[in-house]
Amino acid sequence: MRVAKPPKPLTIARITAGLRQVDLAAAVGKSNAFISRLENNGPAVLTPEVAERIASAIGTPAFLLFSGMKK
Repeated sequence: MRVAKPPKPLTIARITAGLRQVDLAAAVGKSNAFISRLENNGPAVLTPEVAERIASAIGTPAFLLFSGMKK
């Protein structure tokens, strides 16, 4: 039996803010695939600048969105 992984803080905050992945991607100037990779631990290079743009678009501090992410 597979156990579902809990959603990432980024995913929860994005959905709570009423944003789809494509909406967030457009707001921060990145691709939908980039946002998907961030939310699913795929290969994505997250710079501090992009992290801050994402946090601003969602309205949540970056340290809450990205705490515990794999480096």
